Amino acid sequence: YSALKDVNCAAKKGYGNKQGRTVIRVMMSIWDKDHDDIANLLSALSKKKCDVSVAIATNADKTDGGVLKILKNAPFPTYSASVDGRSMHSKMVGISGTVNGRGQALVYDGSLNFAARDTAKNDEIVLLNRSLPEFKKLLSAFAHVKKYSKKLA
Repeated sequence: YSALKDVNCAAKKGYGNKQGRTVIRVMMSIWDKDHDDIANLLSALSKKKCDVSVAIATNADKTDGGVLKILKNAPFPTYSASVDGRSMHSKMVGISGTVNGRGQALVYDGSLNFAARDTAKNDEIVLLNRSLPEFKKLLSAFAHVKKYSKKLA
């Protein structure tokens, strides 16, 4: 989450999208109200012209309705990855663009949901990979999840 606070939406050369914007992708299984600040920050970054998109497992018992409302009203596409009896279980955040004033590709992957019990009570693991090829793999995974998801309206 702290890396998102340090994002500049104008991507450094070699990072971001073809329009020169920082790209942020989030795939999250559970997202509760204790982390609605992340949804609000993503919304603010999108308004600053970052290329943001989210896939969330909307049938998860702990996914908060308030977070879903923020995501539905955000200026970026959000997808329900709980369709036709399937539900995404990923917990990944990827950023390619400018972070802390430098061009970077960051992929956070692990067992940590955006949920209070995960951040306060559970033993979770998050790996940070600083690799553009790994970010491209995350984009491919996101595209696959999106293919089987429904856009939240």
